[in-house]
Amino acid sequence: MDFSKTITAEMAKCVHCGSCRSVCPVFATIQREAAAARGKISLAEASFEGQLSYSKRFRVSIEQCLLCKACVENCANEVKTDIVVIAARAALAREKGLSFTKKLIFQHFLDSDRLMPSLLKGGSLFQALALRKIPEQSGLHRRFPLPYFDHRRTIPALAKNPVLEQYPEYISAEKEKLKVGFFTGCLINYIYTGVGEAVINILGKQGISIVIPRGQKCCGLPALGSGDLAAIRSLALNNIATFEDLGIDRIITACGSCGSTLSEYYRTLLETESPEIQQKAESFRKKIMDISDFLVNVVKLPVAGATNGKKSILSDLKVTYHDPCHLRRGMKVYRAPRELIKSVPGAEFLEMPSADRCCGFGGSFNLSYYELSLDVLKKKIEGLKETGADYLATGCPGCILQLQDGINQEGLKTRVVHPVELLTF
Repeated sequence: MDFSKTITAEMAKCVHCGSCRSVCPVFATIQREAAAARGKISLAEASFEGQLSYSKRFRVSIEQCLLCKACVENCANEVKTDIVVIAARAALAREKGLSFTKKLIFQHFLDSDRLMPSLLKGGSLFQALALRKIPEQSGLHRRFPLPYFDHRRTIPALAKNPVLEQYPEYISAEKEKLKVGFFTGCLINYIYTGVGEAVINILGKQGISIVIPRGQKCCGLPALGSGDLAAIRSLALNNIATFEDLGIDRIITACGSCGSTLSEYYRTLLETESPEIQQKAESFRKKIMDISDFLVNVVKLPVAGATNGKKSILSDLKVTYHDPCHLRRGMKVYRAPRELIKSVPGAEFLEMPSADRCCGFGGSFNLSYYELSLDVLKKKIEGLKETGADYLATGCPGCILQLQDGINQEGLKTRVVHPVELLTF
């Protein structure tokens, strides 16, 4: 998987103007040149040309990026810094190797047909021993020291029954209008199963048949973010093949990170594969659509009808929205979730200040640099407080996890949900 020409072209477009510094959430927090896109591109160029060693300092500088694409969105030359950072991490992984834990997860866990489901189902039993419920709050705290788990962190519980085991592979709708595939993603499948349930129920009520293939695996973003290109290639080829020849009109995602990886990163990472693979990848990519975008722009869902005319429990409650980075900047979806929320009977929508600012999750960034991720999150929590919202909606389970953690630590009562869940209240 060699996309060196793409990387070279992207780095050449950077004129080192520094405009990226004004929008980078990590730079705003630590105020170091290496934190901004300009600094990272300079480091990547020097390392690729052999002028800079892959030292610990280099590793930290390259790792301290959320891949939020704020710099890409605001760059006059449209430099894809996220792709450059991924390439630098891949080079680092080749030179220094991945940690034992990451190798185990990416190469034997995410890409396994049985190991991942078995371990996570077992984890739902183990969590009662390792974690304790938090009184009057949503989440679990550790009982004793665990790697990557700060004592302040609150995490959601693993589901006893994953989405892929709760539902049959094919759900036929009466008077079928469309037939779609549903890519659940790991967090919806194993933790936020209520989001998956909401997606399935809403689509079914709209006369849409759903295929939920058992063979689907992780989208591969965790591996990509750590530079393990071989692992994400394997996952990409599996997912493309799994959704092939199903006779579906669309492939629906309810996670901005998954959707962006499937529709955007797969195409870039497979650009040097055979013409046959590229053609299949392109056909797969064109079918990817976020659930909010699909409901508003394809189904043209009459939201009042989704509640069957019943008064919503959201009546007289305030709802605000956080833009997931990959959903807004990767999939270009930002109006549709707001339209869904605004049309829920009785709910008052309030726009959050800096709604499109990164929450600081960034996948493994949140695990490796938890303190820094919390510092980035503070700005988001400040914006939330200004709204006084009862519910904070967002279209990415990773953001849900991060935002609820910050809310719990602040002692706020706000509940974080996915926009489609609001339609089922």
